[in-house]
Amino acid sequence: MLDPFTLAGQPQPVTRARYDWQVYDPRRKEKGGVRWYTVEGPFVLKHNGLYYQMFSGGNWQNVSYGVSYAVTDDIHRPEEWDQAADGEHVLPILRTVPGQVIGPGHNSIMRGPDNRQLFCVYHRWSDDDRERVMCIDRLDFVDDRIVVDGPSLRAQPAPALPAIGGFGSDTEQGLGADWACVSGEWRVRDGIATQSSSAGSGGAQRSLLASNLLLEVSLRALNDPSERGAYGISLYNDSGPALAFTLQPSDNQGMVAWHSGDEWAEVQFALPTDFDAHAYHLLRVELNTQYITLALDQTTLWWQGQVGLQPRGLALRTHYLAAAFAGLTLTVT
Repeated sequence: MLDPFTLAGQPQPVTRARYDWQVYDPRRKEKGGVRWYTVEGPFVLKHNGLYYQMFSGGNWQNVSYGVSYAVTDDIHRPEEWDQAADGEHVLPILRTVPGQVIGPGHNSIMRGPDNRQLFCVYHRWSDDDRERVMCIDRLDFVDDRIVVDGPSLRAQPAPALPAIGGFGSDTEQGLGADWACVSGEWRVRDGIATQSSSAGSGGAQRSLLASNLLLEVSLRALNDPSERGAYGISLYNDSGPALAFTLQPSDNQGMVAWHSGDEWAEVQFALPTDFDAHAYHLLRVELNTQYITLALDQTTLWWQGQVGLQPRGLALRTHYLAAAFAGLTLTVT
């Protein structure tokens, strides 16, 4: 895509029909009696350096229909991606169960409430074949293979929840009881924490629950940043800051600074030219004792390293800028 509305105009093959399980009709009358295949409904995700294109194939009216996937380690490769299922030696990962589940397919993938467990969301035909209904089953990886725990036929365990979600109840001043507002003008409304002052620095902090956890929060600027304007988060220890992540939209830069033993180190990242500081951007931080992986919007910014202090707390930070923080979750791992 050149932009969200314009194709680049240089298509490359990803998945072509090539196996019997993908046949819709061996002599499809509506198409002149040709052998007609169906490969449709693509969804792409990345895991451990590999790209997976999930797709549906076959005839939704019979047992052939289901979901498989193709894999590549280079999204720009000129050749087709490698398909996992041939329908004989390796079956599709989600398929019709005669007399019970008809036509499961057209899936997408989402994370559960804990931001770790993946779920495959797809549709199938209702028991009376009169309408399509939505289904959700757990998805996981075994080595480099996708495994879907479905199609399920009965109620499944509820998704795991994060240990902490949100900033507390709505308040016109401050955040929830577990937060200490150090500076700035903080409040919570509809699950969103805002620091509305652009004078000086703003900070709110709370302790972390464990030394191994997953943190997600979305953040955005609320006003036009000055030359010094910045916002982000930091992880800290009783001895001081351990890591700071900062967005500096006026310079079109992001920065990670961390305590590396006896001194501080930092690395700066150029943000995309169309980076919109006033839109929410998802920050994902995985903490494993003193090892940290940090990603903004999954691919906009990525950093991994070891800090010299074990983080014990989380702080929301602003500097000469009003900002909003939303969708906070902390999951102990």
